[in-house]
Amino acid sequence: MIKDLHFSFPGFSATTGYCHLRVAMKSTESKMVIVCSQYKNYYGTSVTNAVETIAEKFFYDVANKNIVNIEIPNLSEYKIFSKDRNLLTRLLIKLKLLNDKNQSKKIYLNIPELFNNILWIERYPLDTGLREFEDDCRLVKMDEQFNPQWCQKISDEFVRQETGFSLSELLIDNEKLDLKNLQNFK
Repeated sequence: MIKDLHFSFPGFSATTGYCHLRVAMKSTESKMVIVCSQYKNYYGTSVTNAVETIAEKFFYDVANKNIVNIEIPNLSEYKIFSKDRNLLTRLLIKLKLLNDKNQSKKIYLNIPELFNNILWIERYPLDTGLREFEDDCRLVKMDEQFNPQWCQKISDEFVRQETGFSLSELLIDNEKLDLKNLQNFK
């Protein structure tokens, strides 16, 4: 399975940020991999500055079925059902003015755990980022306090061992990462 997403996320200063996500998984025995790419000709919040926000929104979008045809292995979700309701809430539910299901169920995800059970690659394609002269792909991990840690530049051998894909299979063409070439990208 390989799925490409034009992904929006809450950026800095109440703006909407955009990035490209390629989500791939060879088999249930291999790790899911997400390549989070910075768009060319995009001048909003960078994927580096928003990695925690992007990951959290992605995992919750999948858990809440806002993104279809993607299932995260071992999605550790914790549903809390609220029994403590005030009189007004109980009355609104009884009068069917408030949906009981929507009010009582909340999903809580352990984002650092989910993040570290997949392979997250941050990509700055040629002509973007600090290393404009090369396609820069870095492994990103997250500690228990939800702090990202950027690791070494990844090798094709490492990606093959972890996912079953070659690195080139996981990287979308550079031309498709240029916002000037995308129609109605918002």
